[in-house]
Amino acid sequence: MSAGALPEKTKEAILKSSTLVMWAFVSAFFSRILDSVGLPSAVNFLHFATVPFVFGVALLKARPKDPAQIKGVYQILTGLLILLTITTASALLNDAGLINVFLQFLLLAEPFMLLVALVTIPMATTSVENSRSWIIRFGILNTVLAWIQRFILRLHLRRGAEDNIKGVFIGQKAGHVVGGAVALTFGAYFLVAAKDKPLWIRIAVAVATFVHMMIADAKQVMAVFAAAFVLLLFTKLKDPAQAVKYSVIVAIVIYGSVWTFFNIFTTWSEDLSLTAEGMKLKWVGFSIIISYFHSPLNWWLGLGPGHTIGRLGGWMIPSYRDL
Repeated sequence: MSAGALPEKTKEAILKSSTLVMWAFVSAFFSRILDSVGLPSAVNFLHFATVPFVFGVALLKARPKDPAQIKGVYQILTGLLILLTITTASALLNDAGLINVFLQFLLLAEPFMLLVALVTIPMATTSVENSRSWIIRFGILNTVLAWIQRFILRLHLRRGAEDNIKGVFIGQKAGHVVGGAVALTFGAYFLVAAKDKPLWIRIAVAVATFVHMMIADAKQVMAVFAAAFVLLLFTKLKDPAQAVKYSVIVAIVIYGSVWTFFNIFTTWSEDLSLTAEGMKLKWVGFSIIISYFHSPLNWWLGLGPGHTIGRLGGWMIPSYRDL
């Protein structure tokens, strides 16, 4: 049914619902921008309220009827329940605080909570198109800012600012990784889904987002994407030989792209040495964490939310201890 055939109250409710979802998205996506223009640092926590609120509205008010839609929502909800159970069990085993459980769960679950809201809250066709257009603009803005930070402001040359190419996630210590992951996700989406755009524009945007990921020094994002793509192939393709063939093609394309990038923006030997040092530092974290294990259950449940080197324990708690 089109939005024009709906009663006025229904259209108004749909408009409010779609606007609510977009504001929840904005509160998560632009919190660092809002912080940088002078708003209190607590604005970085705003999405911890808006996203669960929209998620709750979706669960209480939405009534999806499509069987595939209902099945997908239940699968996400099951996954979220398992995540909450594991996080809570880890906290109980390691005497972590209740606030740690809440924050750690939301840090990992918010994208899926927002996805449930997007899928279940009724939206008119025009609202869906408007939301899609704004999300595309946000994705492009993230990459444009990263290019400005790298090639115009040259922030990467400042002392202690080697990871300062962060797009919209400025001021966030892991912002270069988050920004790179968002860019690569958006580039893949735009390439595949923006069928109304010419192919050369879609390819140009995908290449620009790939360069964003590389100049942000977020190469681990590429590794995760490649692993996820290979797993997807093996779950979707019935012929294992086909999955192996496509996996090899993906590996060759990624290697060729990374090699080409290195030879344009830096020297291969310099980047290899920096990457080797960075990998050493990252692997040390595993041995340090394991050295604090006090029970066989730690191998399954870890040391508790906020007690190790994740975003909560490594960055948020030290930065916002005063709150």
